[in-house]
Amino acid sequence: EIPQAVTAAAFAAARSRGIVTILNPAPAASMDPALLAVSDWVIPNEVEFAGLSRASSDATDSEIAAFASATGTRVVVTMGSRGAALLGADGAVHRIPASPVQAVDTTGAGDAFLGAFAYGLASGLDERAAVTLGVRCASDSVLRPGTQKSFPSTERARSFLDGLEG
Repeated sequence: EIPQAVTAAAFAAARSRGIVTILNPAPAASMDPALLAVSDWVIPNEVEFAGLSRASSDATDSEIAAFASATGTRVVVTMGSRGAALLGADGAVHRIPASPVQAVDTTGAGDAFLGAFAYGLASGLDERAAVTLGVRCASDSVLRPGTQKSFPSTERARSFLDGLEG
């Protein structure tokens, strides 16, 4: 929701300092090549992905790989109750499932995912573990109404780290 030129300038400054950049293209719009050039990760939801890539709403493995190749970025597609799809460093798409929950309000689930994913990477988790952490936090956030107030508590978020390795 920030003008792409502003985000591109911020990302360029971050990259010049060795900081990993994560672009959440919401709402979906044509992406400026200058912004993509300074984006390490692009993480759309499945609806945004379909619009950005002209792909199916199911985000097939080949569509995800083609999008990553076309944009020159790493890609994760969040898929709501189905979890997320990560194009791994190994070139394979890894589907990280979400545990079934009774969603109360999905507002902010993407933000919960992104924050947890970024935390995971910054903490030294490998990319699959960071996506798993993101899925766990997003799945938990839909159990409560609202956005920020629905995010997991510090204690709850720490419990999601159990069993994840870097």
